[in-house]
Amino acid sequence: MKISMSISDSFGARVESALLKGGSFKQPMTRPLMLLAVFEANRILLAKATAAKNDNAKSMRPFQRKIALLAIAMDLIYSLDFLSESEKLEIIGKTRKEGTKVDSKPVLAKLAFHRGDTLQKEVEAKFIPMMKKFMNETGQDVMQSHEELCNAFCQNKYEKISGKSGDRPKFWELRRMPLFVVYR
Repeated sequence: MKISMSISDSFGARVESALLKGGSFKQPMTRPLMLLAVFEANRILLAKATAAKNDNAKSMRPFQRKIALLAIAMDLIYSLDFLSESEKLEIIGKTRKEGTKVDSKPVLAKLAFHRGDTLQKEVEAKFIPMMKKFMNETGQDVMQSHEELCNAFCQNKYEKISGKSGDRPKFWELRRMPLFVVYR
């Protein structure tokens, strides 16, 4: 099963519907936003390579592809109107603390360099089978909207992991399953 999305929707509109849902940007949305930007950048790069009449885009060396992927992901984040300039800079320059050391390479660069071309494969290998299994186990109606199905899946996952019933905490799936937003 291939992941498909509407070409007519802008990246900003898709991010707003997947992450914000009428609210404002919060810190737990940072990593899923980075994943979305790298996923979309890879999609753009593949589309340009496929549509290229010459073989320049198709024959990029790995380091050239990684740099192009990072540049496109940064441009996509800079294009988001709902973020302030300081939030954009914080997301792009965000680093990660590993043990007692702070890694100097931005997280966005690490994602672009190491996972850029594997994100779609990860989503297809992990979430699509999980969603099919969830639908079979729970008898969820296939006629539900994608959003309703995703919400039911996240709620079910929360109840299984935490052992609690009731509404899941805000941003739970963004913290526990940041890649799920790519599927959503």
